[in-house]
Amino acid sequence: MRATHVISELRNRHYLVDFYNRVTSDTAFKKRVMHHDCKPGNILFDASTHQAICPVDLDTVMPGYFFSDIGDMIRTMACTHNENSNEWEYINVNGDYYNAIMNGYLQGMKDSFTTAEIKHIHKAGLLMTYMQCLRFTTDFLNNDIYYKTTYPEQNLNRSLNQLIYLEQLEAFTAGL
Repeated sequence: MRATHVISELRNRHYLVDFYNRVTSDTAFKKRVMHHDCKPGNILFDASTHQAICPVDLDTVMPGYFFSDIGDMIRTMACTHNENSNEWEYINVNGDYYNAIMNGYLQGMKDSFTTAEIKHIHKAGLLMTYMQCLRFTTDFLNNDIYYKTTYPEQNLNRSLNQLIYLEQLEAFTAGL
């Protein structure tokens, strides 16, 4: 099976499943309104000042946990290549972007977060990257019924991309 390596690596990261289960069952982690698709394409910017005005694509807004929006920003903005890249050897974490995203998000949200959420904030990107890798792999195994593809095995390549980024992100956040 072509997805065997990715599936094996996902299984090896059961600690992220355990962490997700802890977040969703522990009252130290609060449910709050989240966007759930937090990326630059879903932010309206002022054409002259380039300042963010507001989020768009609000059909994804629903209750969720702290890791959703900050984690998706880390996944989509701090990666050196987007999820469609097949340049495996160049996929890495842009540390400056990671730190800017984390600092900016915490500047606005820190007072709303619990002690547990702040303590585990660096797991947000890991968790969302893991989840996206799992979603791409699942879609590939289900014959690409959810994510639009333009060539065969694109979702498998996307899942490999996310797995490589997850590995890089694990190394980057290990000391944080």
